[in-house]
Amino acid sequence: ALPFLVREQVIGVLAVGSTKMDAFPGSVSSLLSVFASQAAVALENSRMHSTELRRMRQLELLNLIARSAAAASDTQQFFTTLAELMSDTLENTAVAIVLTKSAGSLHVPAYAGGPEPALERLIASREQGVLAEGLRRKAAWVVDDLLVRRDWPSVFPGMGSEMCVPLI
Repeated sequence: ALPFLVREQVIGVLAVGSTKMDAFPGSVSSLLSVFASQAAVALENSRMHSTELRRMRQLELLNLIARSAAAASDTQQFFTTLAELMSDTLENTAVAIVLTKSAGSLHVPAYAGGPEPALERLIASREQGVLAEGLRRKAAWVVDDLLVRRDWPSVFPGMGSEMCVPLI
């Protein structure tokens, strides 16, 4: 196996096999080493390009949210637009805007990308799920392994991951 090195860090390997005995003389090994180096650089460039595209989409989304907030005639319209924008931007996601009222009750003024989350699920999540963690920490909280956490009170049924981002 030949390592893919970028800035002295291994980011993968090129594994090559042959049905022949002694199939890789020194010249082939040298050629594949050069190829592995070029492939590593190309892979790193691709990753950096992906990261930049993601950042650009995030900035575009923030700009769109700011413009939508300025154009919204009321808060309900803003919440609906925000939920729809988030769901459209993040593929395969369900979004719910969950507000807490002074008495501790929960209210969902808008949702998109899936069915409205059941109140029982929201309450359970606020007690010991992703909502509880996000609200307690006053910071974003992610759970990436819902499929193995059978006892976890998820907001949306059937999801593999969920995230809570407090509106502070």
